[in-house]
Amino acid sequence: MDEKRLEAAIERICSEYVDKLGICNVGRNLLCNYLKTNYIDYSYIQTLVMRDRKKFLKKIYQPLTLSTEEGGISILDGLTVNGYDEEFSSVRLLQIVDVAGMGKSTMTKRMFLDIVEKGTGYPMYVELRRLLFSENLEDEIAVSTIGMNENILRENFRNLLLSGNVIMFLDGYDEIGADKRQSVIEAINAMINKYPQNAYILTSRPDPNLVGFTGFQRVNINPLKKQEAFQLLGRYDENGETSKLLIRRLHDKGYYAAIYDFLKNPLLCSLLFAAFDYKQTIPLKKHLFYSQVYEAYFEKHDLSKGDYVHEKKSGLDIFDFDKVLRIVGFESLKLQKVEYSKDEIEALIDLAHHFCSDLQFEVRDFLYDILHSVPLFSKDGVYFKWNHKSLQEYFAARYIVIDAKERQDTIMTELYNSDHVDKYANLLDILYDLDNYNFHRLLTLPFLKDFMKYYQFNFRKVEGIDDDTIKLRVSLLYERKGYISYTNRKYEDSVFDFILDEWDRFYKMYGERLSQSSGLKVSGLTFCRLLKHKKNYTFINLLRHRNVPIFRRVNKIIGAPDENMRMGEGEFKEIGAYSDFSYSQDAYNFANTSLSFKNDGYFTIIDNDKVKKYAEKIEDMIFERNSSGSIFDGI
Repeated sequence: MDEKRLEAAIERICSEYVDKLGICNVGRNLLCNYLKTNYIDYSYIQTLVMRDRKKFLKKIYQPLTLSTEEGGISILDGLTVNGYDEEFSSVRLLQIVDVAGMGKSTMTKRMFLDIVEKGTGYPMYVELRRLLFSENLEDEIAVSTIGMNENILRENFRNLLLSGNVIMFLDGYDEIGADKRQSVIEAINAMINKYPQNAYILTSRPDPNLVGFTGFQRVNINPLKKQEAFQLLGRYDENGETSKLLIRRLHDKGYYAAIYDFLKNPLLCSLLFAAFDYKQTIPLKKHLFYSQVYEAYFEKHDLSKGDYVHEKKSGLDIFDFDKVLRIVGFESLKLQKVEYSKDEIEALIDLAHHFCSDLQFEVRDFLYDILHSVPLFSKDGVYFKWNHKSLQEYFAARYIVIDAKERQDTIMTELYNSDHVDKYANLLDILYDLDNYNFHRLLTLPFLKDFMKYYQFNFRKVEGIDDDTIKLRVSLLYERKGYISYTNRKYEDSVFDFILDEWDRFYKMYGERLSQSSGLKVSGLTFCRLLKHKKNYTFINLLRHRNVPIFRRVNKIIGAPDENMRMGEGEFKEIGAYSDFSYSQDAYNFANTSLSFKNDGYFTIIDNDKVKKYAEKIEDMIFERNSSGSIFDGI
């Protein structure tokens, strides 16, 4: 959109949504300027592919498709997002939740641009990591986001929120420090309760604390399909020679199936392009992607400047530069931040310099290099940030494996045992490739032993109940717990209102936030099924994703509730033991199905026999590694 059309669009928004509120001229100008500045800013995107150059977001954005989160129901299910589609207008509270690199922030910025162009509301984009949450939240947003510092201007902003015409994007909940997360939930919930007519769209990586946001629908982003991945690769060079050769190689050499897990993720798609553009080989593991991209950034000639090689002001070679980055990555990960003030980023580099006392460089020169010569960071106003959190995690993982050998056991064990292990899911995934032996020795084997101990203690025969369904129950309860309730009340449209009521009622009764809920109507009763992930859920999902051979697929036997399942109305009956609801096979099967996180026809469960075999395999591997005689025989 050219400047004249942009100003006309902003004028329409302000005429429609601002002028009727009695907002002063200064406030109006600030609100108009906010839209203009951010529309221009979000119109361009800087990706890992394009180094320190920017490209139009609309040209690089591959429309992404939403799906309901683990069996939920939403009008947005299956929606391919190419802007702020009209379906969003019927959803007031929405969480877009997915893993690193799935394009959450890019999608919501594309939606912001579309709202400005169509004039469907007053959009506001709040980067949660920027807020201090030290005062009234709406006042802090007014000051930090819009620049409304005076009391009268803050009052103007509150009037805008009261109008109910704001579409507020709350980006990056997962990037907030763990110590602030509960207070952030309380602050956002309070703001939403105070201004309930607005639309709020929150983005985050998976995080158990997200259940603390009441009333939100949750959606995921579907993995890229094959053709979508190829379309995205073509966008990076406008269907030029590199993307054509890469796509042809993926077809001809049969690489697509081998690296499907990478091609379904937009970020890893971009890494593949950058890596291939540099070396024209296809790395088959995630850490090799990052390694090859780092090499590309460090060594690559800039053809746009006449084959110019970016000189490194720090004077460090590729190995020493990597050494410093590993320390910066690990130390910055400990801060649970990806964005820093100038003082903070210089302090991190200075700390790395201290640990690399044999290297001679200036802190300011290294900072220049990571912004320009090897642009893994970017500057956004007065802040300095990693271009993507996964880069921080890659270098932190390399630090753990290479530099922290004497502390590696402790660090990896603490990551696994952390109350916030979900925050380290991608880091653990990279460690799986970087040091597979120690990953299995330190993490997988203790996990398997814990499961075998749990299984042995909890599996018992129950008269009248099939053994296989008991085994299923025991395996399911290792990673989750569930509750069932019901009502005789009539819910005219759907069970969704009942689910929300029960969700809130459970929290008020027990003070515990749950992970998921679902419901159904049977024989005049409306049932609600409430589920809670256990702490080990993140690690189990990682093993599933890695196809570790300890799982088996079991067909669901739906079963049917036995009238009211022998519960009182208003009671939350826990499915917490192998014997719960064992008075009939139908009731037992219904309770098992109520522990399902997905609306499909099967469970993927941990199999005790397979666990035993894999534990033995890991123990044999450890024995072989420790038997130095078998290694050095004949040398």
